[in-house]
Amino acid sequence: MNLQMIRDIARERGFHPGRLTKIDLIRCIQREEGNFDCYGTALTGYCDQHVCLWREDCLDLGPADGEKAPAETTPATQKEGKKKTAAGPKGGKPGKGAKPTAKTRA
Repeated sequence: MNLQMIRDIARERGFHPGRLTKIDLIRCIQREEGNFDCYGTALTGYCDQHVCLWREDCLDLGPADGEKAPAETTPATQKEGKKKTAAGPKGGKPGKGAKPTAKTRA
């Protein structure tokens, strides 16, 4: 569906499209309809909105403008994210088995 057709739909529904991009305009229409404003976000190619007016056009898109596709997870990147630290799980606190020191008043 081209931008002019989408602008016509917007006008029919009572709002002025202005200079919105195709994606932003469709999302505005989706919100006005009371639906999810999810156009262009089906990055995995799956959409459960089977009666959506924009579904076919949406699934033909790649990631929406300015949005990145999820990075692929490889074993190498998984290992990098699991680096061990000397601090405990709450950052800066001693790890398991360490005893706190007693403070004395002078």
